[in-house]
Amino acid sequence: MTTTPESTPAWAADRAATSRWASVRWLVLVPFAAVVVVMLGAEAPLRAPAVEWSLVSFAAAVALVSRLAGPAVRTLWAWIVLGLFLLGYLLQSALALSLGGDPTALARGIGSDMTWVTPAIVVDALVRIGRAAVVAFLTATVALEIVARAGTAPARSPDRVEPRYVWRLIAACAVASLVLAFLRFVLDIGVLGRETVHLPWRVDTVIFRSQSHLLPALFLYALWAAERAGRSRLAIAAGAAFFGHQVVVSLLSTSKSGLVWFALPVLFLWLCDRGLTRRRLAFVGAVLATVIVGYPVVTALRQARVQTPGVQSAGDVAHTVAHLLATQPPTVMAQETARRLIVRVNGAAGVWFTLSAAAREGGLDRLWPDRRVPLIRYYTRDICGVTRPGDFRQPGLVAAFLLAGGPYDVWLWVVFVGGWAFAWWAAGRMWTAPVARALMAVHMLVFANEGTLSWPDLATAACCVLLIEGIHRRLAAGPANSPELA
Repeated sequence: MTTTPESTPAWAADRAATSRWASVRWLVLVPFAAVVVVMLGAEAPLRAPAVEWSLVSFAAAVALVSRLAGPAVRTLWAWIVLGLFLLGYLLQSALALSLGGDPTALARGIGSDMTWVTPAIVVDALVRIGRAAVVAFLTATVALEIVARAGTAPARSPDRVEPRYVWRLIAACAVASLVLAFLRFVLDIGVLGRETVHLPWRVDTVIFRSQSHLLPALFLYALWAAERAGRSRLAIAAGAAFFGHQVVVSLLSTSKSGLVWFALPVLFLWLCDRGLTRRRLAFVGAVLATVIVGYPVVTALRQARVQTPGVQSAGDVAHTVAHLLATQPPTVMAQETARRLIVRVNGAAGVWFTLSAAAREGGLDRLWPDRRVPLIRYYTRDICGVTRPGDFRQPGLVAAFLLAGGPYDVWLWVVFVGGWAFAWWAAGRMWTAPVARALMAVHMLVFANEGTLSWPDLATAACCVLLIEGIHRRLAAGPANSPELA
């Protein structure tokens, strides 16, 4: 039987997704329009450039959203670019402006190290943010048009991996997760509140990246392979092992977003594999709800790790959590947690710190003088003034490009967005395209959110994607060897 593109299930799913989001997607422009209104009321002398760049960024956002009517498998990367500016920069800036420069409100609403932020600083930073957004959005718009003209990858027959191989992979990864967690804890590798011990031949780096990058990629691949084989129990086992691994990593690093990095890869996988159902969406929502409920506990644990006054032991952690539960209603805790999760997305704060340091040092070109020093260390120690062992701050990509490129930072945005679009298109040609794109989305989201410009992060992501492709080609039973198709 000969099939045309219009008769395939993928085409039908794409058409349904397009019609479903054709109107809803325009709601994302509301925050951009709100920024324009706010900038119209900004004080001189910053009012003119602020209004100009907010208007231009709104127009660029309109152009990008007009190209985002297609399914997520084609447009997810561009949605991430848009969401990065929306959550990390616009919402944070709006929150800071709403606090009106009140030090007490800033300490409670954003952070204790943000009491110096004034509305003038926020508006000045929005000019830089708006310029970066314009270049990023226009580059993404052009890239979407080019990719659409290039066409999609040719359809391939499904490749399945025998369930016994998937079981073995899950078991091996679970054992490796426990072993690596033990080694990290004993050797003080990436544990909050402790200075990382560097081992010979970069063994510490291998241990850390194997646990934080390689194992999540393997668990995600096992989940996809189990679903591709139609084995629900196997898929549940892979998902449970992945969930448990992220819990262990969260406890080691006391990360407030550990489970987020479980939910997002799985969500991205289902989006890229056209398998997102209402039940699966509810599951992702339940995981994110768990993050909100457990946020106060992780916050108290984090305070204990860095020896915050009054929170230095397990008893202090329990007392702090009990005090929060006794003094704050659940609705208030949920609101506070949601607000702090927005603040957790790196972005505007990095621009505030960077521009403040530039004014103090005499210009952006005077910052980061020794490029041999990692950006994250320079930003944390010299710009933010944080010196606690194992505690680092991320600048976000806008601030990172300002530090790296100075007045030419916009060209770095062209390279970044254009390179991401090409990599996304190329991943569609792989046998494991849904897994590859999900991993790329997660790694590039982390790279853009943190803005550390660490090339090993990108190299590790590329290695994980290629390793998964190689494993699948080795284990997959092609159509000719599949019992179901023989």
